[in-house]
Amino acid sequence: MHPYFFDIVTNASVQTNASVQHDFHGRSLATPDDARDLAEMIAMDMECDERGDDARVTTDIVVRDAGGVRLFSVSVRDPSLIAA
Repeated sequence: MHPYFFDIVTNASVQTNASVQHDFHGRSLATPDDARDLAEMIAMDMECDERGDDARVTTDIVVRDAGGVRLFSVSVRDPSLIAA
């Protein structure tokens, strides 16, 4: 088992700095594929969450290893663009 950390990175626009919610606890998972699966599940959960404003916001789940190296990211899709 290896620790993986799932940070939430939000960009309101290209003119503003990113807002980062760091995952300081992480999760112990067997493989990077397991970490990708969890990141995709987190993203899908966030897609269902109502934001309450009309600001164009892009959000990514950034997955890091124990050394802080960014492994990959998964984008949270805009709910209004998801087919019903």
